[in-house]
Amino acid sequence: MTMTMNSTVNGIPRILILGNGLNLAYGSRSVSWKNLITDGTDQNVPDTITVPLSLEVVLRTGNHALEVLRRRRSELYGRVDTEELRTALQELLSLGFDEILTTNYSYELEEAALGIEEAEDKDLVKLMKSTTGFIDRKYLLHSFHEVKTGEVTNRIWHIHGEARKPSSMILDHYQYGALLNRFVNFCRWREMERGADEPRLAEKESWLDVFLDADVYILGQGFDFAEMDLWWLLNRKNMEKKRRRVFFYEPRTDREYDAKIELMKLYGAVPRSLGFSMIPKPAHAAEDEVQYEYLRQNSEIFKSFYKAAIADIKAHMQKH
Repeated sequence: MTMTMNSTVNGIPRILILGNGLNLAYGSRSVSWKNLITDGTDQNVPDTITVPLSLEVVLRTGNHALEVLRRRRSELYGRVDTEELRTALQELLSLGFDEILTTNYSYELEEAALGIEEAEDKDLVKLMKSTTGFIDRKYLLHSFHEVKTGEVTNRIWHIHGEARKPSSMILDHYQYGALLNRFVNFCRWREMERGADEPRLAEKESWLDVFLDADVYILGQGFDFAEMDLWWLLNRKNMEKKRRRVFFYEPRTDREYDAKIELMKLYGAVPRSLGFSMIPKPAHAAEDEVQYEYLRQNSEIFKSFYKAAIADIKAHMQKH
């Protein structure tokens, strides 16, 4: 089974990388990683937990965090429980990307496409497809969910795994390293098969193929420095020098020198803040009222930013 193209222009596919930003901005609830990982116990883990799990979290949970998360996987399915979130996701689904990659384990995109609030296993099993005829059991390099939004068919790739398949969830540094090794081996195999200088074939066997050969729009995905797999791919894409564009959507920070943005530029990505800026974060010891006001204002900034970003992506795709 090969991939068909929805929005390809001049032979160049266009893809979206979507993170958890829209869910946090528009959803009515979010999962607390700390509550999930501690599983009701009083473990001394940091209040702020990100993925990949820090080595500190691995240490303080006795290296049992993955086991707990997999046992409570149903709490990671996500919900489309506000009209704002549903509208934003459905608009993205209607743009006609050739592929949609998401780092989320949750299923908000599928739920928005199906018009439901919360997906169940029986809904998701029907959506699973593969480019090889075999569903990946662990690293989802060839398996995706196929959904329709109006006349547009979307393929949604959970590139860090999905909640329904706990063995596929990439959570800590060990698993990120193993996934990156798969990327390296896949790229090496493709070069050997096609020849290093041979143009990429139209048939795409993995989301890696398309990522390296596509114009990429990144939205709601923070590209944390710890996500070494994404940075490796971005660097690899830049090194191939195929004149493919990468657009990274995020409001400006209050820092004079933003190392992440500078590295994005170095790797050939185009940052797009659209004139939005985050407000300075208050000191850790600031009063609760100050912290609450900061969160409220930042939330409103991101809500407005994502609406503007979706409109900008749509206009850019129509123009180019």
